[in-house]
Amino acid sequence: MSTPGNEEPAKTPEPSVDDLLGDEDLGFDPAPAAREPATQKRMGARGILIGAAVVVLVILWFVSSAHHENYYLTNDDGTVSVERGWYFPFGSSSWAPSRAYTPFRLPDDVALETDTALTAKEVDQRLLVVFRRIARSELSDLAGGNAERAEDMLLRANKLMHTSIDDERELMRMLGDVHFHQGLRTLRDVLQSFDLARKQFELAAQRGGDRFTEARKWAGMIRKFRGEFEDLLRDSKLDPDQFFENEPASLGDALGRLPAPEEAPVSAPPTE
Repeated sequence: MSTPGNEEPAKTPEPSVDDLLGDEDLGFDPAPAAREPATQKRMGARGILIGAAVVVLVILWFVSSAHHENYYLTNDDGTVSVERGWYFPFGSSSWAPSRAYTPFRLPDDVALETDTALTAKEVDQRLLVVFRRIARSELSDLAGGNAERAEDMLLRANKLMHTSIDDERELMRMLGDVHFHQGLRTLRDVLQSFDLARKQFELAAQRGGDRFTEARKWAGMIRKFRGEFEDLLRDSKLDPDQFFENEPASLGDALGRLPAPEEAPVSAPPTE
């Protein structure tokens, strides 16, 4: 017990922990509401734009790559050329990586479809057909065919990028026909010269000779030579008339087709 005069002062009750953590207003300003920063919004919009641009570029690249693999055959007033699509969604330009694809003239009797997009292999297949058709047409006409044009078509075909072993073998055989055609043309020119020489020898035999008296034997040798080639042509199932001039019915006809020999002019005797 406390005695009077020694009483202890009354203690102020201490606040409990719950009171300290209470919801009463402590005098601080309220915190602002949370909101997304403006920079984060801009980054989100930029990301969407970049993604859309990437998608567009991928689509453009895909379409351009596909168009770049398109090939076209064009016919400009009888001149055929090859074009390849640009590395772009549209457009094309001339394409000639080798001799096979350079422009060439298309004969009137040969048709070529030129209105569709083709793959490189399809272009080669169509060109191969056309090249062989032109070459065969020239080689079949032994009298008027152009062996050089046939050779050009076959050499073009040999440069195509998509040909099989069988195609190449056929082209080599056709080139053999080209050389045979050229040999026959040269032989025809030679035999025509031989015919002209024979007629001259026959003319010499008819008129006689002062120094050269064997003209008839020379004419007979050339006639024999010609006869052997005629037999060879028939054995090859070729018409000799395409390579020889028509044989004259008589020596008189032959002589009539030759120019008369020129005689030296007779000079007047000198006057005294």
